[in-house]
Amino acid sequence: MIKLDEDTDKFYMIASGNWQKVVKALNKKSAIKQAFEEITMDPELYKLSKVVIIMNIDQSIKDLSLEESLKFSSVVDIADYIDDRKLARSIKTLFRDV
Repeated sequence: MIKLDEDTDKFYMIASGNWQKVVKALNKKSAIKQAFEEITMDPELYKLSKVVIIMNIDQSIKDLSLEESLKFSSVVDIADYIDDRKLARSIKTLFRDV
């Protein structure tokens, strides 16, 4: 994947469980949605852990730091954040103790 400097989309890395994915998206919310849409296509292959890692790769490169670009969130918070009620309900059922 190649992105020119004037491209308003950003590269994000999303990871949880046994997978990680780099996506090009306008913002963090759409990046997370893209990643979760793909992993739900084959739920037997992709596993979720209680933590989701989100890294804004563009910001890391610009700042030469991970301080503001790397976030660790609970999978339940992520489900609520992307406004997907069905996914949020399923995740909360699986991860009640988070």
